[in-house]
Amino acid sequence: MKKFKSFLRVLWVIIALFALVCCLFGFWFQLTSNTVFFIIIALLWSLLGLFGLIYEWKKTWLARFVLISMFVCFGLWWSTITPSLHRDWAPELQHTVQAEINYEDPQRAIIKNIRDFDWISRDKAKENWINKSYNINDIIGMDIYLSYWMGPYIAHTLVGFTFLDGQNLVFSAEIRREKKERFSAVGGFFKQFELAMIAATEEDIIKLRTDIRGENVYRYSLLVPPKKMQELFINYLKMGNELSQQAEFYNTLTTNCTTVVFDMARILDPGIPLDWRILFSGQLPSYLYNHQLIETNEPLKEIVNNAYITPKNTLPRDQYSRAIRDLPLSVNPH
Repeated sequence: MKKFKSFLRVLWVIIALFALVCCLFGFWFQLTSNTVFFIIIALLWSLLGLFGLIYEWKKTWLARFVLISMFVCFGLWWSTITPSLHRDWAPELQHTVQAEINYEDPQRAIIKNIRDFDWISRDKAKENWINKSYNINDIIGMDIYLSYWMGPYIAHTLVGFTFLDGQNLVFSAEIRREKKERFSAVGGFFKQFELAMIAATEEDIIKLRTDIRGENVYRYSLLVPPKKMQELFINYLKMGNELSQQAEFYNTLTTNCTTVVFDMARILDPGIPLDWRILFSGQLPSYLYNHQLIETNEPLKEIVNNAYITPKNTLPRDQYSRAIRDLPLSVNPH
């Protein structure tokens, strides 16, 4: 019995230590605008935490009272941190997609705030936000783009739709950064960023990654029935409308660019299995291949090689969509 009690005590100390460190990260990402205040809070928190951990073996009841009180106070403060629609957003995230659509008769949608930037460098672009009308029944193709920026296991996931007239529209669930704010995967666990749904042209959001940022981008055509494509398109519009009205926090683990896609796909097919490759999105091609959501008539390695989008810097911007599909370029581009 003594050994079991000792085990529980050690387990409690390990859990408490982990929680104390997580809380310090929470303070860091929420209070860095006031460095002095953060230092004071961090010192007090660390001293009280050390007291609670050290005295676990001397004055157990007092030590646990201190630690539990600390966690309760942190939880109450943490619950007051809420997402916002109104911050000094980075220019490319100034607007999020919205749509006017009759969900009972979803034939045509007027989509607002489509981003169509002409990127000059990573941080500079000719800004352009457009509104367009789309016939949802004209959706004939659906692509998933994987943009690798941090090794083979991490990729940003985007979903594109192709229409009968050749138009393409890409959706991307992204962190909504403020000006001068930089992405932090760790910060994504601690309410540092809001979630944004961006709709953009391929000439903007894909070309930015292939030609400007120099990321490795792959395009896979999904084998999805047209009806399912249309339903998923509508789900993206619904989510865009919801996020434009009610802000939500981005979370690196549970609410990110890949899990959002997976959650919406599960609305259409609850039987889609959860898999570790959903979290490690760079490995999605093998998941899609195993579940026959992409072509399987060639080895996966060959399909991945063919999916790679080479930079198209030398081409006119309005030829980009055709070029990444290896289609003949227009004789008289407009």
